[in-house]
Amino acid sequence: MAGRWERLSHHLSLDAPQRRVITVLLTLLISYGVVRLILNPIYINDPQPPAGDLSAKLADRLDPNLATAAELAALPGLGDKRAAAIVNRRETVLKRDPTTVPFHSSDDLYVIPGFARSTIDSLQPYLTFPGDNSARDKDRTAP
Repeated sequence: MAGRWERLSHHLSLDAPQRRVITVLLTLLISYGVVRLILNPIYINDPQPPAGDLSAKLADRLDPNLATAAELAALPGLGDKRAAAIVNRRETVLKRDPTTVPFHSSDDLYVIPGFARSTIDSLQPYLTFPGDNSARDKDRTAP
């Protein structure tokens, strides 16, 4: 058994020029990696804010009193079930009194099961309610 290992190690042994070539190649490879790491550092910034700087000025906000379930489901973090719940609540309120506005503010979404403070806060930049237009227009005209 020892003879087999000796023969194998003899076949795998490297002479001095081969060791120098491998050493030079490894040194170049490691140097390239270090230089690349120094020139292109990879790090993660602080988490991005939940709403962009210009989200208050977007004209593409949705009014839950008018939006379809598909439009609402496209909002981040809402999904099909919650969008359907908003539409069902809106239809229920309108069946009782067709002249009323079901959602006057984001606080009106609390009556829908599955809506907590965090959910409503995350939807705030994407929703508009009756009476919000004057505040949005004021933001647009501000320097």
